[in-house]
Amino acid sequence: MREIVRQCVAAGLVKGDVLAADGTIVKARAAIKSLEAFTPQPLDKYLEELKKQDEKDLEAITKSEDESEPPSGGEPPVRGQGQSDKKPEGQVLQDVKASRDLSGRKAGDPDFHGEKFSNATHRSTTDPEARLFRKGPGKEAKLSYLAHNLLDVRSCVVVDAMATLANGALERAAALEMLKKASPLLPPLSPEEEKRFFRGEGNYTEGDFLAEVIALGYQPLVPMGDVRLEPLPTWKRRTYHLLTYSKRKERIRITRARNLARTLKQSGEYRRTYRYRIRIEHTFADAKEHHGLGRARSYGPATVDEQVKMTAVAQNIKRLATWIWRRKKRAAKVMEMTRAAVTALQERVAQLQQLLFYCVVDCG
Repeated sequence: MREIVRQCVAAGLVKGDVLAADGTIVKARAAIKSLEAFTPQPLDKYLEELKKQDEKDLEAITKSEDESEPPSGGEPPVRGQGQSDKKPEGQVLQDVKASRDLSGRKAGDPDFHGEKFSNATHRSTTDPEARLFRKGPGKEAKLSYLAHNLLDVRSCVVVDAMATLANGALERAAALEMLKKASPLLPPLSPEEEKRFFRGEGNYTEGDFLAEVIALGYQPLVPMGDVRLEPLPTWKRRTYHLLTYSKRKERIRITRARNLARTLKQSGEYRRTYRYRIRIEHTFADAKEHHGLGRARSYGPATVDEQVKMTAVAQNIKRLATWIWRRKKRAAKVMEMTRAAVTALQERVAQLQQLLFYCVVDCG
């Protein structure tokens, strides 16, 4: 993906002075009926079970290597030929989980009327990484992932893209990560443009996020609700405790970031870039309608991330091809106009020369 972005920058398509980030929902390849209740285990118990399983697998591998013949892959033994129906006393079946409630609804059963689903109590057996997510209050929650795009709003080139689990807080983390990756790829600013701007919606107004955006060298253009500047926090006593001093400095940094965002909201740059906010929505609409981004094609966040990146690459290739075609068409038109102007000038010069010749003849 970085290579196609570099080609867009080299062609002069990407300007990089105003970037915008946003996210959209990608439906997971799993149905609601695949949800099944589970009992969360403590971390130490889970790690202990993993350790026992690793030891068991290592023991099985060592035993198979020590045997002279490889393990047989034939038919299982028939009962009555050395295999008894009675199980030894004290034998524990390793493949049965005691913590699982076998009396509840199983995955695949469509009759889940009255059952309350939650990410804290349910997991999909088809795609365990998918999470229940809804667009807003009153909307239906579906198993989903989130796709994030960082867009150059003037050219609509997707500078970076990624996918995460369906969690609203991860939108800000994804935006910061994409800004860090995209900064080395952007072209240098012209002398008239001193700053880069970041355009975001209401989910990008947290103070700590704005402070990180400013630290990366971007001016945040976000819709702050209250434009009144808040006073910087002060304390009656000085502190010499390092942790307390760091917390105070962080609070001051976050307050200054929010105040800068409030000031920029009333600036002319905010009003000029306000019309660009819809372009990233158009990018997502094009990805879902023409590139199949509305639904995941495989399972797990890694494959969804690959799908999001490949979709962004396809969109960038189309924009780059259109830009090159338009530039060639514009150059051809300019050449045609230049030839026409030169021809007209030559004809005018010929007329003037002929007129001058007649004047000289008459005077002589």
